[in-house]
Amino acid sequence: MPKVLIISHTPLTTYESMGKTFSTLFASFSRDEICQLYIYPTVPNVDKCSSYFRITDKDVLRSYYKFKVNGEEVKPDTSQSQMFEQSEDEQLYRNPKNKKSTVMLARDLMWKCSRWYTKELRSWLDKQKPDCIFAAPGTAMFFYDIVMKVSRERNIPVISYLCDEYYFVEETGTFWRRKRLKLLKKKIEQYMGPTALVITICD
Repeated sequence: MPKVLIISHTPLTTYESMGKTFSTLFASFSRDEICQLYIYPTVPNVDKCSSYFRITDKDVLRSYYKFKVNGEEVKPDTSQSQMFEQSEDEQLYRNPKNKKSTVMLARDLMWKCSRWYTKELRSWLDKQKPDCIFAAPGTAMFFYDIVMKVSRERNIPVISYLCDEYYFVEETGTFWRRKRLKLLKKKIEQYMGPTALVITICD
């Protein structure tokens, strides 16, 4: 059986909506058929993947003074029931200011200028040997870059899971909101070109 690399914001869990969705979608898969790369400071509580690898915003931000993105393999903790591993992360990630277009653009730039594709991540991918990528993108442009980078480097196809509307959005509001939406649409067009298959939740 082919092995699927899930690239997402959150890992497989029983306590978060997208994590529960992934757990349901891949319910019939064995552990050896799935691995996951994700970016939220969360710990999976489902021992469903052969391995989990996490790179967070903090890892990327710290790399600007530590000169290295310290992503890591994460072991599932079946006793975990909270979205965030550390309480201070919840305040940071749930801050309403994060939805400002300028903050979202700054986050995209932070990832774009970092060296997140580390030797450790490449070694992990070599060990996992995925045959395809199952990705659930959103509003973050850097996420599309992550998927496209791994797809190119591994020469494996992308399957996109789309459950929200981010493309057919009216470009209104402030200058920075219009600018970000325009850039996001271009990024989605770039990303969807080589995508092999799209799975949606409605017409």
